[in-house]
Amino acid sequence: MGRTLAPRNLPMQRRALQKREMILSVTAKLLGTVGQDDLTTIMIANKTGISVGTLYHYFPNKYSILYALAERWLKEIDRAMDGVVTDFLLFFVGNTPFFIFNLADAYISCGAVLYFGIELSNYISKKAQNE
Repeated sequence: MGRTLAPRNLPMQRRALQKREMILSVTAKLLGTVGQDDLTTIMIANKTGISVGTLYHYFPNKYSILYALAERWLKEIDRAMDGVVTDFLLFFVGNTPFFIFNLADAYISCGAVLYFGIELSNYISKKAQNE
């Protein structure tokens, strides 16, 4: 039976939104240090400074957290690419330097993240279905 990837609750209040973002930010840092296989919800809760019960209030398992993190990264890439498209349109009106700099910036900052985000999302989905 697969695990759910949906968060338990989508926060509405600012404080809850900040706590959810803090969970995601801490998870992103931990991924870089311990990796996905050794990452646990207890580790995330401890580093975030919340109880495991509070963490479970927001996310039912680590795969849900990782999936939300991948979605966040993909949204960031989408926003960056929106800027590139806008700049591309401006290119035709004569603003070439802005287009070139933003395209290069988007590629540098999002190229690897896009690949990682898609791969991570696919991996999490498969892993959650198998457990």
